[in-house]
Amino acid sequence: MPALRQRVRRRARSAGVPVLRTGLRAQGLVDHLPLPDDDARLAPAALGAAAVVALVVVAAVAVTPWALVVLAAVAAVAVAVLLQR
Repeated sequence: MPALRQRVRRRARSAGVPVLRTGLRAQGLVDHLPLPDDDARLAPAALGAAAVVALVVVAAVAVTPWALVVLAAVAAVAVAVLLQR
């Protein structure tokens, strides 16, 4: 089995495909990412931004039907006024 694995790796390397190792010396996909802050100072800002976006989405969903109702009522009044002339 190790010989087959080595042949597969050689072919992948010659084709330009990155090969990830498995086992104790494995190099994963996220090894190059920086470690997170110990104090995580930016976490409240990100949470606040997500909350604002969520509130805007909820407000848009809640307000849109009522805005259409108000628009229809205004249009009905406008048509009634125009027809009375």
